[in-house]
Amino acid sequence: MPELTDLPAHGDSRVAVAARFMQVVWNGRDSRAVFDLVTEDYLDHAYVPSDARGHAAMVDRFNAAFSETRHEIAHAVAQLDLVILRLCVHARHTGVFRGIAPTGALINVAQYRTFRIRHDVVSEHWALFDTMSLMQQLNALPDPGLACTRG
Repeated sequence: MPELTDLPAHGDSRVAVAARFMQVVWNGRDSRAVFDLVTEDYLDHAYVPSDARGHAAMVDRFNAAFSETRHEIAHAVAQLDLVILRLCVHARHTGVFRGIAPTGALINVAQYRTFRIRHDVVSEHWALFDTMSLMQQLNALPDPGLACTRG
């Protein structure tokens, strides 16, 4: 699996921007860096509030619940102004996560992130995390009331 620092050598500046964001913010565990790496009108489709504050808050929540974190990029695809990353997230559950007491479990979870890149910074972000796999690895049963239902 390629390291984050290996991807910019592929020559695509858009991928380099997304990889740097992941390296500095998520692997560097630096929520404040979000504000330096996004546009002023940044829109986040994954977190609430849907701006840099929401993204930074999620970094802080994840860091409070997990240590030894490593977000590895398995694949990166760039098209137009979008970069899609398929990541593998490795971490140890050492803090409370969604009401689940620390288990000490090592997790290995798939994640997909899409970044819109504008003027070499992130202007928009989407994320999809395999929460079911994470919950199984923490030996926690998710609340079935949170699942989508067909009407």
